[in-house]
Amino acid sequence: ANPVLLQLFREVSFSLGREFVPEKPLESASTDLGNVSHAIPTIHPYYSLGWDAQPHTPEFERAAISLEGERCLRDGVRALAISAATLLTNPRLVADAWHAQQQALE
Repeated sequence: ANPVLLQLFREVSFSLGREFVPEKPLESASTDLGNVSHAIPTIHPYYSLGWDAQPHTPEFERAAISLEGERCLRDGVRALAISAATLLTNPRLVADAWHAQQQALE
């Protein structure tokens, strides 16, 4: 994850009342984001649904359609939109993200 983008997303999330907890390793998961992250700065943030459920399970499905699941979706979309708007209006932050990207790939 790009540290500049992740810090921005965390700050926006905190302003929306979301807190991050230390990441727990998933039993198994994969995305194509790892490939993309070699070309452009990326983040892959998660919000807790408040349930101890692994993705792609019936328990996770119940958590995702719960009231907290709806809040996670709403807050996640808002945090991403606010973060994107912040980047669009702050070229220095974008430059910092690209600099961190280049350093990570060296």
